Amino acid sequence: MRLLKLSAQSSPDERAAAEVFMDRLRTARKASFCDTDTSTKLSKFLKYCLSQPATLPVFAVACVGLGAAAGTGADLGGIDATTLACGLAAAALVAAARVAAHRASAGSEPPDGRALERSIVDAATGSYAIPAPHDWRATEGPWKLGTIGLAAITDVPRVALLHGRIQPSFVPLEGDAWLGVAGAAAVATGLALLPAAIGYVDDQLSDLPRDGRIDDGKDVERETAARFSSGARAFFAANDDKDASEAKAAYVSRLADAWTISFTTPPPASVRAARTAVESAAAAAAATSGGLAAAWIAHVCAAVAVVVFVDEDKNTCEVS
Repeated sequence: MRLLKLSAQSSPDERAAAEVFMDRLRTARKASFCDTDTSTKLSKFLKYCLSQPATLPVFAVACVGLGAAAGTGADLGGIDATTLACGLAAAALVAAARVAAHRASAGSEPPDGRALERSIVDAATGSYAIPAPHDWRATEGPWKLGTIGLAAITDVPRVALLHGRIQPSFVPLEGDAWLGVAGAAAVATGLALLPAAIGYVDDQLSDLPRDGRIDDGKDVERETAARFSSGARAFFAANDDKDASEAKAAYVSRLADAWTISFTTPPPASVRAARTAVESAAAAAAATSGGLAAAWIAHVCAAVAVVVFVDEDKNTCEVS
């Protein structure tokens, strides 16, 4: 849930206007979803499963086991100077792709496949909500360490499967390794487009749009904010005197402008796919040069960069 944080200096009129503004946005967001009783129960069941103490260790062990099975017989490569250099060089592009995805998804979980990992850590570190609010995550050192660690573990099967199994299948017998880079990028693009394709089919089969599953209701919120801002003066004039209604309408206008700027909609599926392809191609290049260890190093460095240096899931809109 995206939040509006009011300072102690806010006037009573501003607080009253903000309360109406947020109520309009919450109502519109809820109405934009078309969740059935079954989907609601399934969501609650999933969160219940994630909140169990055994979820984190079981998930981690499963990732390691899957990675070991996928990497059996692959050229893992030692973490020597060459491997380390290749991994660090690729990490810049991998981190840039992830950072771009996070910044383009302000106010919702970025569509990068990491939401499950973050939610597991949310539950393991005691958050009262899944997914946890950003204000809670940003101040929790254990959450950051847990997210980095789980991302590193989850990348074991990702690297082993993509760069240890799929990528080599694109390399011809004469050994043109760069075809493996192109192949890994093509596979990553297809994987990135898959969630968007599922969402499109779901929209076509549903009686009402389910776009909220992709943008988390941000489009509806932005439309509601603009519409309420244009009619705020008349709305408040029906219950307040002229001065109060003018002040509240002006404040709502500032809120709507800030909301629109702060909470942009996710980029198109093709852009998300391109970012994932860049990330995979960089890791594939590292794997080609320094073995699977280099690709894993690149992914770990990117996870560190995102968790430590990036405003991961901005949920707060501040208005001066």
